[in-house]
Amino acid sequence: MATEIQNLTLTRLQKNDLEVYSLLCRLRYYRYQDIPSLSVEGVLCLLWDVPEQKRRSIIKALQDLSLIEAKKGQYWLHPVIRDEAISRLRLASEEWELVNRKAAECWTQRVTQIKNITDALTALEAYYHYVEISDFEQAGNVILQGRGKQWSIGLPLGCSFYQLGLLQKNFSVIKRIIDDIKSQERLIRLYNILGYTYRIIGCIREAIECYEKSEEVLGKLDVKQTKISILFNTGLCKLELWEIEAAEDCFNSVCSLAEQNSNLDDYMTYSQCCLALIKSRSGSGEDAFHLAEVAFSAMSSSTKVTLWGIGHSLVSLCLTYKNLGNLKKSFELCQRAIFHAEENNFTQIKAKAISSLAELFREQGEFTRAIFYHSQAIEILDKIGAKSDLAEAYYQLALTHKKMGEIEQSRESFVQAVALFNEMQAPRQVEKVQTAMEYFEK
Repeated sequence: MATEIQNLTLTRLQKNDLEVYSLLCRLRYYRYQDIPSLSVEGVLCLLWDVPEQKRRSIIKALQDLSLIEAKKGQYWLHPVIRDEAISRLRLASEEWELVNRKAAECWTQRVTQIKNITDALTALEAYYHYVEISDFEQAGNVILQGRGKQWSIGLPLGCSFYQLGLLQKNFSVIKRIIDDIKSQERLIRLYNILGYTYRIIGCIREAIECYEKSEEVLGKLDVKQTKISILFNTGLCKLELWEIEAAEDCFNSVCSLAEQNSNLDDYMTYSQCCLALIKSRSGSGEDAFHLAEVAFSAMSSSTKVTLWGIGHSLVSLCLTYKNLGNLKKSFELCQRAIFHAEENNFTQIKAKAISSLAELFREQGEFTRAIFYHSQAIEILDKIGAKSDLAEAYYQLALTHKKMGEIEQSRESFVQAVALFNEMQAPRQVEKVQTAMEYFEK
């Protein structure tokens, strides 16, 4: 009965008040999924062809007819009305495209800086409107548009997704459009974001493939910053696979390129942090200490180093100083990394820093606290699907159990780590874990 009444209301509205009816038609093109309601600006932007002084009265007319819901300045179509609108209301084809563009512009203007998940999902709404009208270049721009103050042009939405732990969102939106992207520069940037996201979830081979595709396209362009970014991120992939020599070669090459261009000093800093960690593990203590000190100084003074880069660099330096035996400095950097990650909603970095904190408490023999932080890090990493970091976290948990004399628990965590590294197709990581297991079981 309610549906029949609403259907009659819509029919009457179409005959008697075309402007109100038109707004109802246009409102159905919002998705009401990740972001279930609209601000008043989101409604007003659909009334571009109505005199400004008349727009709010049209919104009120929809409210009075119970065709639109409203609460605390947010608006949405009632589900029954939305279903009815989708089934029976059709716009002219030329207006259909215009409505989607107006809606996309509204979502884009609404978010100037991404501070949390809601901001990120709100900004992404524009993407769906552009995909709806097959404007894939603009859909790509939504993912790549800079917001905030990082890198002078702001941080791309795709980067915000992996920083906030929304890894799967990058896959769903980028893979949907990437084969339809014609702009070479846009294509490279999308491949780079996709590659970085693949690396975080432990699909290292796929990540490297993305960087190789970027290089193929890049051969036709001359973008030094992009070249050095691809090289650095390839180094991170090699490090995840425990292919240490190849990773070291990449980071050294980055440093060589950065020495020739002061605009690339941020990548110099990131690579020095990675090299310091590698050398601290291989017994080259003096080189590791020198690189760590230089990198820390540069990180503190550079204006180009990003907030994300600072977070990861702090974790790398924390582990470097731990390996060098300077636990006081390591604790200080670890706490700083956790605070920095919490302040910026960097989920993955926070988990890596917490895992590092667990290692530090293990070194001090504070096993109860170590186990607590191991468990906390594993829970976060498992939730966001950061497979490589999760595998390493299980490996570190195994080392702690072993040091406590809990052999069975240690073996269980080693087995977990091996399983994850096998899924990543990282044989050298598997070998690292198996070597540790054999050493402890002698």
